[in-house]
Amino acid sequence: MIFLNIFDNYWTFHADLGGMTLPSQMIPHQMRDYSRKSKHNGIACWKLIDSDIASEEIVALETVYKKTIPPSFRSFLQHKFYLDFRNVYSFSLDFFDLDPVNRLDLWKQRLEEEFRPFTDNGFLVIGTFQDDTGVLCFDANVETQDHEYPLVLIDYSFEAIEPLANDFKDFFQKLAAYMEKWKLKHEG
Repeated sequence: MIFLNIFDNYWTFHADLGGMTLPSQMIPHQMRDYSRKSKHNGIACWKLIDSDIASEEIVALETVYKKTIPPSFRSFLQHKFYLDFRNVYSFSLDFFDLDPVNRLDLWKQRLEEEFRPFTDNGFLVIGTFQDDTGVLCFDANVETQDHEYPLVLIDYSFEAIEPLANDFKDFFQKLAAYMEKWKLKHEG
């Protein structure tokens, strides 16, 4: 799927810029990237690894959401494990981490403890604004035949719902365009 290639390119882009680093203790051992070295003590590099999220785990996540997740998002969850998917283009979005240790457990816990008002109202939360003023969601209230819901940004008071992308694939098309624009600006 093209949008998964964009996701992979996003991380290659960040690795080339010296990113994909975290405090050593935050990186699961199987995600350590020993081919790259950090310039800072206590900080290590990490890499994407193949996801082995099972269909049963996704069904359990859908039970918390009370909705079917978009097929594109299912493919995303079953594509790669990642850490620190933050500062995602111009919106400063923080996606929930997907790692081989916590898998979807922390997502489900956060959804039940922090984001119940959203899930109760048909929104599938997948991340937050970096300044923690709102959330990134699929709007499952929109009728679609294929469950490819639009992505929206919502503040915690539900006073502002801002459209972000037509669906998950569209989001990655916008991310690809942003990366190209950034490269042209900084390499030219």
